[in-house]
Amino acid sequence: MKKNIWLSVLALLILTGCKININSPQSARDDNYGETTQASTSINEVDDKLAGTMFSKKGSGDDVFTNLAFKKGPVIANITFKGTEKIVVRIVDSDGQEIAKLIDTQGNYIGKTMAQIPKDADTYILEIKAEGSWSIQFSEANTKANQ
Repeated sequence: MKKNIWLSVLALLILTGCKININSPQSARDDNYGETTQASTSINEVDDKLAGTMFSKKGSGDDVFTNLAFKKGPVIANITFKGTEKIVVRIVDSDGQEIAKLIDTQGNYIGKTMAQIPKDADTYILEIKAEGSWSIQFSEANTKANQ
């Protein structure tokens, strides 16, 4: 009988040693398991690595945007250029291989062009060579809406 009491006390001591405090970091992780919250940030606070294909920038002259995470498939670029000189806009993969030359023209330009992104796992670079002011917005191509 004394053996059973000692075993019960020992088991109780071992189990209380495993107790998680209510305000412990582990408890906070357990309470938030499966819950997601979306942080709100302004467009100015987001760096160039954007999930998906939403991307919008304005500027003038040459510029390069790195670490762009486009999704595999078609993307549409809305490009506006004001200037009398040449503008060239290209998407390049992380190995430096050209994925798409979106535009290569001279003078004012307003239009849409499409690029085929070959894979999800890569990060891409957007190169803009321009002598004038430009704006560019990328959106995911919705084949049903664009037909």
